[in-house]
Amino acid sequence: MGFNKFYNALKSKFEETSNFSCLIGKNESFIWPDSSGVYVVWEILNENEKQLIYIGMTGKFQNNSEGKLVFNNASFKSRTNRWTPYRFCENERDNEMKFHFRFAPKESKTSLQGQIKHEKDAYKFAIPYTKIEIHCFHINREHPEYTPVLFESLLLTKFLKSNGLLPPANNSL
Repeated sequence: MGFNKFYNALKSKFEETSNFSCLIGKNESFIWPDSSGVYVVWEILNENEKQLIYIGMTGKFQNNSEGKLVFNNASFKSRTNRWTPYRFCENERDNEMKFHFRFAPKESKTSLQGQIKHEKDAYKFAIPYTKIEIHCFHINREHPEYTPVLFESLLLTKFLKSNGLLPPANNSL
């Protein structure tokens, strides 16, 4: 089974349980769901074709300082605070790059990239929000089958095995 068929079957499963959101890009900030899970960024090439750009996750299980298992409940909303390996540009300082999804940072060191993140040449690629669609798979602590990290790894692995490479904004699996 190819990636798109596999992906669409999982997407349908999440839609059936109301654990899926689709964000359509406009020249404004995305309104992210207040939940955790896996998000998939697609570039809209034309009305019938999309290209997968990035697969990421938010929310994870970890042991706290007392050794108790907790779910950190990080949400999709926190994705706009990142600047590597990608950036959702929504700051006035982004100038003409405002409302673009940018990836492939110029600097390999995170702290250096943070210093230049608003500059026009800070990233190799930029896609305007109007050409972006983001799929959010809601996976919280109580999800009966998946954790965010498992689902992200599953999608990345299937994409890798089907295409022989990772999505262009992903650096590793």
